[in-house]
Amino acid sequence: MRKLVSALCAVVALGIAIGCGSESVLTTPTTTRASASITSQSQTGTGSAEETDTVLALTRKWPLDHDVTETATIGPAGGSISIDAAGATIVFPAGALESPRQIKMTAKAGAIVAYEFCPHGITFAVPVTVQQDLTVTRASVNDLRTLQAGYYKQSLGAIFVDPGNSIVKVSELRAIDLDKPSNPRFGTFYISHFSGYIISTGFASGGGSDSASSQP
Repeated sequence: MRKLVSALCAVVALGIAIGCGSESVLTTPTTTRASASITSQSQTGTGSAEETDTVLALTRKWPLDHDVTETATIGPAGGSISIDAAGATIVFPAGALESPRQIKMTAKAGAIVAYEFCPHGITFAVPVTVQQDLTVTRASVNDLRTLQAGYYKQSLGAIFVDPGNSIVKVSELRAIDLDKPSNPRFGTFYISHFSGYIISTGFASGGGSDSASSQP
């Protein structure tokens, strides 16, 4: 009898050990699959695509026949570049640059109020200011509360989404400050890195905002 009881106990113990081992084997692959899924999303850039907004481009009263470019060397003390034909100025406060750099500002040809700044990709320790004379644009009274500036990194021609070249896709929207609440002359926005920027009168009808990433 004692031998039979001992044999039964051995069988039960073996069954428990197998059961615990099976649970361990099932749990580990589940965790591995979850980790693989997270890694896959990270590597494919899920959720990291550049968010864009569809906006109406502000236009000039007198279109530019060609690109207009001004160049200057700006150092740690700051400085500015102006393009009178476009009514635009970029101002670098002291400390924006750590060392002297040659900066190029281009007002893009055509009716759209758009600019390109070089060298592309350069960043600033202190945001720089872009000021636009609104009296040389077609900004209406109704546009004043919705004026904004948007960033584009492609060529200007690549961001238009309509045949009339009045609706564009941009990112990193920035609000535009007015020098006076009523009858303003100048609009100002701030940027922390270089490429292209376009001024808009608000979101395109039906297009809305594709993201909530608008920046003040």
